[in-house]
Amino acid sequence: MKIVVIGGTGLVGSQVVQGLTERGHDVVAAAPSTGVDTITGEGLAAVLTGASVVVDVSNSPALDDSAIEFFRTATTNLLAAEQEAGVRHHVALSVVGTDKLAPQSGYFQGKLLQEKLISEGPIPFSIVHATQFFEFLNTLADSATQGDTVVLPTKYFQPMAAADVAEGVAIVATGEPVNGITEIGGPEMVLLPDLIRTALTAHGDSRTVVGDPAASYWGVDIEERTLVPGPGARLFDTRFEDWVLAAAAKP
Repeated sequence: MKIVVIGGTGLVGSQVVQGLTERGHDVVAAAPSTGVDTITGEGLAAVLTGASVVVDVSNSPALDDSAIEFFRTATTNLLAAEQEAGVRHHVALSVVGTDKLAPQSGYFQGKLLQEKLISEGPIPFSIVHATQFFEFLNTLADSATQGDTVVLPTKYFQPMAAADVAEGVAIVATGEPVNGITEIGGPEMVLLPDLIRTALTAHGDSRTVVGDPAASYWGVDIEERTLVPGPGARLFDTRFEDWVLAAAAKP
C-alpha cells in the first residue's frame, strides 16, 4: 500500500515511517519541511495521490488554546483532501484520557475536536489513544516545577516508549479501520511522582519531587486513573529502566 504519514519527520512519525517501510509498504513522510502543510493545504493533493492509508501523528506547535484552531483546520483540510484522493483508512494518534482532560485544557479540547471531526467525517478511521511517552517525562517535570521542587499529583499513569507508540500506530495502520478508538500503553502502572523521581535521578537532576493529591497535571485536575488505559488496551513490553539503559548506550 501507499501510506502517507503526516508529521512523518517527527519523533514518532519517523519511526512509523521506518516500521511501515520495513513491512514493505510505499511510505511517504509528509511535513512542512517536505512541502506538505495541512494548515495551508499546500502539497496535500499531490502527496495523497494513490494513497490507501493516511496516518496523522502531527501535533499542535503549542499546548494551549491555539491547538483548537490548529486541529480544526488541519483535520478539516486533511479529510477533504483524503476524500478527493479516495483514501480508504485515516489513522490518527491521540491521548489516553482526552475526553476527561478536555474540559480544563484548550490543548485537549483541540484533540477532542480532532477526534470528533474524524469520527463524523467521510473516511473510515482508527484513532489510537496512547499514554505519555518516556521521552517527555523531563518536560512533564518542568511543567510542574516550583523553584527546585517538582510537585505532581499522586495519581497513576502508564507511560511508554515512543518506539512502542510508533509500533502500535503501524499495527493499526496496516489493519482494517475500527471506526473507533484503540488504546495502547506501557507495561506498568505507576504513580506520577515515583517515576518522575526515577527519571530525574537517571539524568542527574537534583530537583526534589513531591507528591500532592491536590496538584494538577498540566493545569488539569485529574482522577486517580485518568491517564491509565482501560481494559482491552494493547500493552507494550519496554520498561522505563530498560529504555533509560538503551538510551544511555546510544552514541
